[in-house]
Amino acid sequence: MGRARHLVRRFATSVRGRTPDAADETWARSLLTDAEIALWERMTPTDRAHAVEVARRTALELDDPAVLAAALLHDVGKIEAQAGAAVRVVATLVGPVVSDARAAQLAGRTGVAGTLGRQLGYPALGANLLAGAGSARLVIQWAAEHHAPRQRWTVPANVGRVLQAADNKSS
Repeated sequence: MGRARHLVRRFATSVRGRTPDAADETWARSLLTDAEIALWERMTPTDRAHAVEVARRTALELDDPAVLAAALLHDVGKIEAQAGAAVRVVATLVGPVVSDARAAQLAGRTGVAGTLGRQLGYPALGANLLAGAGSARLVIQWAAEHHAPRQRWTVPANVGRVLQAADNKSS
């Protein structure tokens, strides 16, 4: 139920549109490598605003640069999906019943089906982008695992719990 509330808030925020202010952009960039900044700049303003909110909440409990970079870049795979609000809504609704393998099959298609598949598989896409950018292992892992059940996490459990809580509290 908490995840559903989080997703509803995120959708409402994406429809309203938001951008991080200049101070938040400067703070975020100070935590990222040049290659990560290049990815950050490709994220939508709304996704960047959400990421800053997650990172700020995370910093209240864990002020570690790699953890904060993980918070800032956990949704970076969405840049590969290039999905609008309608596809994001559909992905949210069907995500729980679509396997990773089926999402990957869809991602290889063109048109709306391909966009939907990439949106469903954005955690893996983000991990691949971050690996290519030379990101820290924790940053890559969290991008891949942030929607996975806790028993599948490879990040330290305490770090994952803080990141997940910060993500679920944000709008």
